[in-house]
Amino acid sequence: MLGLAFKPRADDIADAPAVDIIEMLISEGSIVGVYDPAAMENACSVRTDSVIYAPDLHAAVSGANATLLLTEWPEFINADWESIKSCMATPYIVLNGRNTLARTKMVKIGSRHMGIGRHT
Repeated sequence: MLGLAFKPRADDIADAPAVDIIEMLISEGSIVGVYDPAAMENACSVRTDSVIYAPDLHAAVSGANATLLLTEWPEFINADWESIKSCMATPYIVLNGRNTLARTKMVKIGSRHMGIGRHT
């Protein structure tokens, strides 16, 4: 999971969708790797079991089948997504929660891209 704060350039996770999504994923048996450029200290207070607090975005997605982009931090939008995909495991799913990534680019590198709230 990339982005925990409710908006970029913030460290506030109060009422952020990420908290509820983490809880839901854990209840379904997932182990969740998380990274946010500013909100990691606040995120560590949420829950510790089944959550991996990663030091950077590549570590957060390492070995993951899916990546969920929740906060539109510039470092996520402008990241080398081909490099990110190489850290992941198949089927390389990217759930674009803010619809900030170019679908054509993501598909071109071999990711299964899903824009939240979009038909394709």
